[in-house]
Amino acid sequence: MRQLLDDWVAAPLGLGGELYFGVPRTDLARLARLEDAAPPPAVPSDDDAVLAPWERQPTAAMGNSPAILHADIPSVGTFTARGIAAAHAAVLDGRLIDPHQLEEMTAVAFEGVDRVFGNPVRLALGYPLGRPGGRRTARPPRSAGSVAAAAASGRTRPPARPSP
Repeated sequence: MRQLLDDWVAAPLGLGGELYFGVPRTDLARLARLEDAAPPPAVPSDDDAVLAPWERQPTAAMGNSPAILHADIPSVGTFTARGIAAAHAAVLDGRLIDPHQLEEMTAVAFEGVDRVFGNPVRLALGYPLGRPGGRRTARPPRSAGSVAAAAASGRTRPPARPSP
């Protein structure tokens, strides 16, 4: 996955060293260090939970682990702010995907309860739709993006669709 990200996204956009699935060991020192926030109130155990306890409340130590940061895990991307902003802009302006693919990518693919985290969600192909924790409105949300356990997120909003 790291090679695909580099070949198909980072290199064509001139973003070498800014978008990673698996940070090279030589670049680990460049990263900001995560710090733990105050822990949330204790929640009773859910015997039907899909996640292990460490997955429910990841720690800064886990997020700072060189083994995790270096691993090629697509759901654990490490990006600079410039890198993720440029990649989102390239999706929107057609440099990475065409307008038809953008329509497909941002259409609602699932709406219901997330079976991992247990919260209501509206998902597109690969992205949650709307703002994290945003209230529901009559109109479907137009923004799509990703939210990370380390309190980082990336959002993008496609251009307005013409009225029929």
